[in-house]
Amino acid sequence: MQKSAFSLVELAIVLVILGLLTGGILAGRALIYASELRSVSTDLIKYKTAATAFRDKYLALPGDMPNATSFWGIAAGNGQDEDCRVAIAAGTETCNGNGNGRINRGGGPERGEYYRFWQHLSNAGLLEGKYTGATSDPSASFADVPGTNIPLTKFQNIAIALRGDNYVSSLTHANRFLLSRCCHGSGYIEVRAFIPGDAYNLDTKMDDGIPGSGKFQSWGPGGYWSGCATGSGGNSEYELSTNNRMCNLFYDLGL
Repeated sequence: MQKSAFSLVELAIVLVILGLLTGGILAGRALIYASELRSVSTDLIKYKTAATAFRDKYLALPGDMPNATSFWGIAAGNGQDEDCRVAIAAGTETCNGNGNGRINRGGGPERGEYYRFWQHLSNAGLLEGKYTGATSDPSASFADVPGTNIPLTKFQNIAIALRGDNYVSSLTHANRFLLSRCCHGSGYIEVRAFIPGDAYNLDTKMDDGIPGSGKFQSWGPGGYWSGCATGSGGNSEYELSTNNRMCNLFYDLGL
């Protein structure tokens, strides 16, 4: 009986096909990864544009708006107290900010501005989706839930939050976005999110590529620049030799 077998040519063809398939899969993953990373910058520009349009229409910043309840109703309490801060309304009902030009995340009932920012944008029709505008845990100062009270990006489960304080003093304006992962033990997103190479990629596309200067800067909890950048000044550089998640990113809203 004659036995059949693959010839060397046939085996070579099979190996070539397998190699092409493997290369195509890897290339496809790389393209998807790059596309999802680019979507982060698209989200930042979209949210900044929405906040600017909101300010132009209502003469106040979303979240900080002192008469928001006049437009969308009161979620609870008097519209600017602790009861309102934790209230999750069924509709557009919301809370007022204190109108000081800073989107607060702490220091009394006005810390609810941190979440109402996203709800106000949604109520105004400037942001797709619905956000609760409130903490998910009334007993906690912060209880970030990406996709529920703050946005979640398409990239690596990274969320976008507000900061209206001086975490990065070299940024010009008080209000900035923080890109990070959920969740720190205190209930807010401040878990290192980006590898330095990806942070550098975004920084270069949107700013100057320097982690310690410009409107786009890097930050990492537990030693602000440790493992992410060589320092905090204009001569700093991203630590491109590491593939570990070492960076969070701040983006100045210019508002």
